[in-house]
Amino acid sequence: DAPHVLVSTCDIPFVTGEAIRDFVEKALAADADLVYCAALVERCHDRFPGVRRTAVRLREGALTGGNVVLARPAFMLRHRDRIVSAYAARKSPWRLARMFGPRMLLRLVLNLTVRPGLVSVSELESAAGRALGGRVRAVITDYPELATDIDRPEDAEALRNFSGG
Repeated sequence: DAPHVLVSTCDIPFVTGEAIRDFVEKALAADADLVYCAALVERCHDRFPGVRRTAVRLREGALTGGNVVLARPAFMLRHRDRIVSAYAARKSPWRLARMFGPRMLLRLVLNLTVRPGLVSVSELESAAGRALGGRVRAVITDYPELATDIDRPEDAEALRNFSGG
């Protein structure tokens, strides 16, 4: 019966209460069914050198997905299968783009191959909303900790060398 639920992966070792609080405040202000976290990939690389990230260059910059989502539980339950499919495709911009329909697929192909920056975050929010059946928004966080996870042994090694600076 909660109005919102915060979902987080368990492999974000440098997450802080401040980073979560900032994301939740911005996500609640977005007034959406699902709010996804993203970060500028350069900020992740600057803060955590050596950790690889999947990123897409959009109009707002090269963005990588975060590891927290704020959503309305009823929305998540109602659209569970679509959300599970989108989550499974999260590491592949191509697979995600196919879920957004032919027009957005074409725009993203052009964005990824010939014209980086063609597509905006708001266009992706609209396409994701249509694909998932609700109002979807993205929050571009200033906290790279929310987008820096440990997916590969090399990531763990790079993070072992992190001094916190």
